[in-house]
Amino acid sequence: KLAELVTDHVLCYIHRNELVSVVDSDRLTYEIRRDHTCTREMYYLSKGITPSEEVLNETRHEMGLDKNIVVRYVDWLNDFVHGDLGYSYHYGQDVNQQMLSKLPNTLKLAIFSFVVVLAFSIPLGIYSATHRHSLINSILKNISFLGLSLPNFWLALLLILFFSVKIQLFPVISGSSLKGLVLPVCCLSFPLICSY
Repeated sequence: KLAELVTDHVLCYIHRNELVSVVDSDRLTYEIRRDHTCTREMYYLSKGITPSEEVLNETRHEMGLDKNIVVRYVDWLNDFVHGDLGYSYHYGQDVNQQMLSKLPNTLKLAIFSFVVVLAFSIPLGIYSATHRHSLINSILKNISFLGLSLPNFWLALLLILFFSVKIQLFPVISGSSLKGLVLPVCCLSFPLICSY
């Protein structure tokens, strides 16, 4: 009852103001994800199990799919605000646990990338500022334009193709070693170095 009251108030506020496009896109994303990835029916069918109608109804009720769309959205938003990102049926664990298990590698990659960005961008920026009309400064400016215009995914593919497939200097998939971090760090650092 409270969720319905809150959603009615929020929807009235949204329609009176210019926040419709932001909330509509968020609601559209929510609906697409709910309809295509969150239904337990698809999970059962992907595992080769044909569930009975009773099991499907019980699962829909358990997941809250039998509620009004506005109530489901407010419930999801409430859970999201309180840090509950839900349960992954694909991996069989909470999304929070899954994200926490990936956090150490993500932090390691971010810290190494930050150090590389600082190590290269500050000296190159100082050099460019002190040698304005030199040939090396022109080369650095052109490389910067290239680095800013080249998409990250394309740079990553080029690095993998050249350094992992052709030369076989670095692994294609980074493991726990420092050698496996070189290509991802280069891919993340290069555009930032070029922007500074």
